[in-house]
Amino acid sequence: MNSYLKIGDRLLDGDRIIAALVQYELLEPLVGQILVDDAIAEVPLSQQEVFETLIGSTELPMPEDFDRFLLQWCELKNVTSTYLTNVMIRQMRIEKFKQIRFAPKVESAFLQNKSSFDQVEFSLLQTSDFLLAQELHLQLRDDDMDFAFLAQQYAIDSNSGKIGPVSLSTLPEPIANQLRAQSIGQVGEPIAIDDIYWIVRLDSRTEASLTDRTRASLIDQMYSQWLQSQVKALLNTPDAIAYGVPEEAPRMTSVDLTIQTHLPQFFATAPFNQLSDKQQQRLSEKLQLCTFRFGQVIYAPGELPIAVHLILQGRVRILATTPDQPTIAIAGQGTLIGWDSLLRRVPSGTIRAAASPDVEEVRTIALPADEFEAIALDLLPHFAQPSLLEQFDTLSGFLAKMPTRFSDPQLKEIVDRLDRNQTAIIQNWHSTQGDFHLNGYGTISENRTWLYSGGAPLDLPIGTAIAAADQISPVRSSPFPVRLLGIDRAFLAAILQGTMPPDLPPRKDARSRVSTPPADPRSPADDAIPRTDARSRVSARCPAIHWQTLPDPQISDRQPDRRSGRLLQHGLRSLAGSLPSRLAAPLAHRAIWQCRLHPNAGRF
Repeated sequence: MNSYLKIGDRLLDGDRIIAALVQYELLEPLVGQILVDDAIAEVPLSQQEVFETLIGSTELPMPEDFDRFLLQWCELKNVTSTYLTNVMIRQMRIEKFKQIRFAPKVESAFLQNKSSFDQVEFSLLQTSDFLLAQELHLQLRDDDMDFAFLAQQYAIDSNSGKIGPVSLSTLPEPIANQLRAQSIGQVGEPIAIDDIYWIVRLDSRTEASLTDRTRASLIDQMYSQWLQSQVKALLNTPDAIAYGVPEEAPRMTSVDLTIQTHLPQFFATAPFNQLSDKQQQRLSEKLQLCTFRFGQVIYAPGELPIAVHLILQGRVRILATTPDQPTIAIAGQGTLIGWDSLLRRVPSGTIRAAASPDVEEVRTIALPADEFEAIALDLLPHFAQPSLLEQFDTLSGFLAKMPTRFSDPQLKEIVDRLDRNQTAIIQNWHSTQGDFHLNGYGTISENRTWLYSGGAPLDLPIGTAIAAADQISPVRSSPFPVRLLGIDRAFLAAILQGTMPPDLPPRKDARSRVSTPPADPRSPADDAIPRTDARSRVSARCPAIHWQTLPDPQISDRQPDRRSGRLLQHGLRSLAGSLPSRLAAPLAHRAIWQCRLHPNAGRF
């Protein structure tokens, strides 16, 4: 049976409803509300928040049987449970989304637009006659005529006279600008607004303060501007909106307020299985079940997540942050998403619900970002294995500085190989540390290239190679450490030479991406603080030691000549076979740079 909408004597079926949306200019508001659904889908809403909002108090205790309370409340208010879920709880999510997204920006927005919120009182005279307006202005300015008398005699309507107090932001912009520049008692030049000439005299001005009312007004303004920009961007996207008959209507996001049955699964997942019973009890009150229809955005690009999600059912598609947004991975049940972006303090790429043949929707359990951050510092060792997205993002930033350009498919192949071998590791450096002693594992090994992946903000782009401790100087205080991604130098050297390194045997210390930290693979003898001098670089003409060192693109173009390079190569191979790596590499560096500094020294 086909659905229809009856309004009076008119029946609107699907086609007529679509035509009406376009005819009555209701399509954009509809698009906006659908985008709002996408935005609030990841906003966790606890039972406590729902309870306090419904009863209008924060002092009453939570009922033991929350589902029964909801049924009784619906009966008392004469509303259906569907209306409660789809309308009232949806509005609660919108209000919480506004607070999370825009409340931190209120003070800055207020200071930037403070004068617009100033309250003014002014006298107004309006006329449609330009010459009369000029004459009245001169009489008021030069002849000291009474403003009220002239307004009564010549004004075209009752809007003239004393106005205010009103906010400058509510007035036409030309009038607000004139009043902002006037002194008390000054009469302004006539200004035309829609063929009506305004003559205004400023009577008083009161500077604005950031009251609760102003704060709420600013949040609503920023929310409206954000929504308008989102709608405009979608409408300008080719093929983003199309009319047709789908095989099955998409399912809207639903809300499930019963979460108890899923708590054991959540707290059995690393790293939350490391929490104490007291911590788990506290977090259980903050968790929320979320449902996403296929294609719905869970994390939007350019924004920090407002919650981490554990996938209970279905799959999600993880897209890169590069312009073409290639798919990095498809993640399924038991995967925790969003944690890497929060620890790195770097906006996530797009993550959206993906189609799956055996389930109808994606279900997750969400933990608010602030709650995750409160426990994350104690769980850092359990996030020592980088995510695929972190490896792709950091490595692409590093390789972007190289002369050779890598396409997204090439980057994905490289990252897949890295992840398959589990050779990339994470170290965390706190601003209180004076050297490179990280995570208690000792000093950073020269067998790896260390790339800035995020965390505490540095004045460096993501992917910058870190060679010395003085490069790690946070631009502002942060509770999070600097997050460094360590990649085997031999792996990077092979990539830069245009060859893909072979798959390595899995590391004996390989662990799951969210688990206990990997044992450090280095021997103490191989550890040394990274150096930025010439000895830590290697000539591209000596492939015999590419496994140990990495070419630097900023090195001078001056190279050893081919014959001396071949002699060096032969000698270094012999040297590498007879000495430990920690001794062979520095000697090789010195020999290469002697050849660079004295080109004729190796000639025969």
